Amino acid sequence: MEKYYPYIRQLIHKLHLERILDQDKGTKEAVEILYRCQDKKKIWEEIWCQRIMLILAAVILSIIFLLICMAADEPEQVIQDGRIIKNNADIVTFGVRAQSGEDTVEKEITVELKTVEEQDPSPEETPVPQTEVLMAEIQERVQEAVEQQRDSKQILLPETVSGNRVEYLNIEKKKDYSAFFLSLAILPALPLLWKYQRQQKLQLREEQLALDYPELINKVLLLLSAGLTIRGCFERISGEYKKRLEEGGGRRYVYEEIRVSCQEMKNGVSEAEVIQAFGKRCRQLPYLKFASVVNQNIRKGSEGLTAILELEAVEAFEQRKETVKRMGETAGTKLLLPMILMLGVVMAIILVPAFMTM
Repeated sequence: MEKYYPYIRQLIHKLHLERILDQDKGTKEAVEILYRCQDKKKIWEEIWCQRIMLILAAVILSIIFLLICMAADEPEQVIQDGRIIKNNADIVTFGVRAQSGEDTVEKEITVELKTVEEQDPSPEETPVPQTEVLMAEIQERVQEAVEQQRDSKQILLPETVSGNRVEYLNIEKKKDYSAFFLSLAILPALPLLWKYQRQQKLQLREEQLALDYPELINKVLLLLSAGLTIRGCFERISGEYKKRLEEGGGRRYVYEEIRVSCQEMKNGVSEAEVIQAFGKRCRQLPYLKFASVVNQNIRKGSEGLTAILELEAVEAFEQRKETVKRMGETAGTKLLLPMILMLGVVMAIILVPAFMTM
């Protein structure tokens, strides 16, 4: 799919779609949050290349369904010249219109042109309206005409039945465009899908940050105990994370934020401002608390910081236990629907043979 991205980018530039795509503030904000240390513009373009390709695929699919619906064969004309049937099918269905008194009666009837076994009439008799009697008589007379002319290529139907003039009509069937309209429904659903995917990625980031907080506190506590400053702790953690990435490790959002903080320090921003910005970017209460504690100790001196972080580490592990427990309960809830479906399948496997043997 990526090999088509250059063509999509050319399409975007030629049609001047940049201004329209820039209106998607939600995607730009999500890219800014999720990809701190990467080429955000390139990632944003790749996201929209994927989306445009998906839109084009949906449009092409809709056009294909439209062409298929338009090319579908028209229903065969059963009635010719008003009262003649071609004897080239087993069963035919057509419309009948007859005058019953002052009322005009219309109905569809089905006639079997091939020989079939006669069925015993129902012994129960119920009152039938006059129009139904007329239609039943027309059905009977039509069937008689079929029986008499079964060997003919064309079957001539009776023109009158019980003194009533009868017209025979071809059934009007319109082409079915439901598949085309269903494929069109994909297009307005795409923005909802993109919003859902964006929310899922942001939620995954929040969960990952919550799980990584105790590990970060312990690393900072260990490095502070070894004599490093907060800046030295961040640089050491950032270096280890960069080395892990080079070895093929996965990206972790909290260490991406630390890499940004290290770059800000190298650019001359004060440690207090960097730590405060770090807590705000993580957008979680534990990280804001960590940033506040560190800033207070930067202003007042590092004495007592280790003891405070030790208490914070214990509390962070307890919070992590609660977070993992909550995530497990959520996963169990998501598995409830598949379990119900499996139960239904098992019940069907047991009950269907039982009913078939009754």
